[in-house]
Amino acid sequence: MPVVENAVKYGIAPYSQAGHISIIIEATTRSLLIEVQDTGAPFDDTLVSQGEGLRITRETLALHYQDEATFKLVSTDEGTSAFITLPR
Repeated sequence: MPVVENAVKYGIAPYSQAGHISIIIEATTRSLLIEVQDTGAPFDDTLVSQGEGLRITRETLALHYQDEATFKLVSTDEGTSAFITLPR
């Protein structure tokens, strides 16, 4: 999954201190919620350039789910989270 690869490559690997990656999955009656969290440094999530991993993720979601899936990146002082919502 490119989102997990990005969490390692950009969120954990560049820093000398230990880091942590979590994958949280929650099923509701209408959707499957997936969150990939890392403890990397914060960044301006409104200025994210779309590299290969993000492009592949967005294109795959669009191919399989059209407009019914969502993908969002959120960066805070605690790290970054990628949120994916899939229809059930």
